[in-house]
Amino acid sequence: MPRFFKDKNLPGQTFHLADDVMEELNNLHLKGIDINQLLREMLKHRQEKIVAEKKEISENIRPAPSRYIPVRIQKVVHEEYGNKCSIPTCRKPAEHLHHTQTFALSRQHDPHYLAPRHEHRECLSPFFLKRKTHSASCVSINLKVHEERSAVFADG
Repeated sequence: MPRFFKDKNLPGQTFHLADDVMEELNNLHLKGIDINQLLREMLKHRQEKIVAEKKEISENIRPAPSRYIPVRIQKVVHEEYGNKCSIPTCRKPAEHLHHTQTFALSRQHDPHYLAPRHEHRECLSPFFLKRKTHSASCVSINLKVHEERSAVFADG
């Protein structure tokens, strides 16, 4: 049975470690190795690897003939975000990769502008993305903005 630990700074987050991983970390700790420093270095290395891969892809990017996102780009986005929605307050599984830079205008699948999402169509306004939360209020705000725009175009 895997062991787990809970961090007070991450409400509701439980990390399950396999017994062999816990045993190896414990052995390293008993040897006097700082486990926190080891984990920080591993996380830093992971982040540097993702940044380098995204940079390489971006430097060689060309206009895409279709909306199909190449597997290499899908993999690097998955490495960065995992299989959950990229919206910080959302814990639902991602359903698709969302172009945060309008694909119809850029015609590129730049990994810097891709994020895994589940259906948040009503919440994907710039206002919502700046707030980095999602709630029912963003739906009413978007409807109000839509009504105001419709009234302006109707009057014009």
